[in-house]
Amino acid sequence: MDKILKSIKRDLEKFFDIRIKPAKLFLLNSRKQINQLRHEKTEPWVVGWIKNNTIYILNPDVFTKESNHKDVNEFWRVLKHEYSHIVIEQFCKRRPRGPAWLIEGLCCYLAEQEKRKPKDKELSAIFKKKLNSREIYAVGYFWVKFLIEKFGKSKLLTLIKSMNQKIGRSGFVYEFYRIYGFHYSKEEFNKFLNINK
Repeated sequence: MDKILKSIKRDLEKFFDIRIKPAKLFLLNSRKQINQLRHEKTEPWVVGWIKNNTIYILNPDVFTKESNHKDVNEFWRVLKHEYSHIVIEQFCKRRPRGPAWLIEGLCCYLAEQEKRKPKDKELSAIFKKKLNSREIYAVGYFWVKFLIEKFGKSKLLTLIKSMNQKIGRSGFVYEFYRIYGFHYSKEEFNKFLNINK
């Protein structure tokens, strides 16, 4: 496990071009233990989270038994996803203040958790006030991948870095335009991607 964690740490340091403080790992052995630590009844897809530079994750030995994840190999992608959250916080020097789709999408991208391509009508979900978990992950992954492939990693990291302040929605919209040169709006994104022709 230590070897894998070191490899993940190296990959993330390379992507963000920073040195990071190693994360701690706490393996959980049951859904009951997850519920106790989170002080709530959790959905079967909840298998990991972070707090205070520590990754809490369902033990790979019980990963498929105590969750709705069918493939034990998903454990490694979830581990990298959660480690990505820790690195993003270190990169921003605090928990980033911005849209959940962007942070979750970047974590999915870094963990190579390929998500299904959303339908065209779903792609504008990032402009809703509240997204469901399916939208956050699938749509977030799609847009992060698109932004990196079309405009490069540097612009995305600049946008993420701007989220280290309490910028709010209007501040995020301003930063997005300043960095990308087009408006953060449903109309602009649809036009840019030639969606809904």
